[in-house]
Amino acid sequence: MLDEIREARENKGLSRRALAQLVGIPEQSIVRIEAGRGRVENLILIMAAVDYHVAGLSHGHNFPAQLRNRRIALGLSVKDTAEKAGLAWHTVAALEAGQGTIASLLKLMAAIGRNVRRRAPVRSHWSVARTHGRDSRFTPAEFLDHIYYAFGRIGLDVAGHPDAFVQCDRLFLFDERGEDGLALPWMAETVWCNPPFSSQLKWVRKAHDEVQRGNAKTVIMLVPARTEFSVLPRCHYCGGRRCPVAWPDQVYHAGRASRADAIWYHARHLWRVI
Repeated sequence: MLDEIREARENKGLSRRALAQLVGIPEQSIVRIEAGRGRVENLILIMAAVDYHVAGLSHGHNFPAQLRNRRIALGLSVKDTAEKAGLAWHTVAALEAGQGTIASLLKLMAAIGRNVRRRAPVRSHWSVARTHGRDSRFTPAEFLDHIYYAFGRIGLDVAGHPDAFVQCDRLFLFDERGEDGLALPWMAETVWCNPPFSSQLKWVRKAHDEVQRGNAKTVIMLVPARTEFSVLPRCHYCGGRRCPVAWPDQVYHAGRASRADAIWYHARHLWRVI
């Protein structure tokens, strides 16, 4: 991990001195961290500056959150994790809060994060893909910020991925945990779904069913804005007709969505594409 962070710095054309000036810490701190010493607080600053994001650990809006969620996913308490890593329990708690030493972090990573690697740059899910990876395109973080502003906190991501940018309370992971969002109930106040491109209509129908059952109150989906096609279902709330289409400026323009995409919002008594 530390070697990858150094490579990320070099790939950005940053010397240790330039990076130190960028993040506001002494150059010697950069030297120490690349050698496996120093503070986790500075490491997190460096990771952000060189655009280094972690994969193979767990979901989370930042690195400390990923550590905590990884421990929880393994079913370990802080005390269990400390024993496994050969650390004090308060050291583990500090690392999960973004504090502590690099030496302690490396011990923790050896215990619960052996498969950690740098996350490859991700492609945005804004267009029809003609490649093998068309079902693995993620919603950009800057677009999701507008979703949080418009709808509040996301309770559940039903088509989740550990490398995605979605910040939510829970997520279904099919490849990692065998959690099939098409088969499981969507028990959450607000649900987010960026459905696999190859099976969007199944996910739209599933969203309708979950709201009808009362499992989900609000479902927000990212789907192509092809209102003339059958991806938008007919709903009895609108007398069997497709519902009106509206584009709120704060989401559409600020999110820089193309004409091929829409945020589709489903409430209990209304279908809308926004």
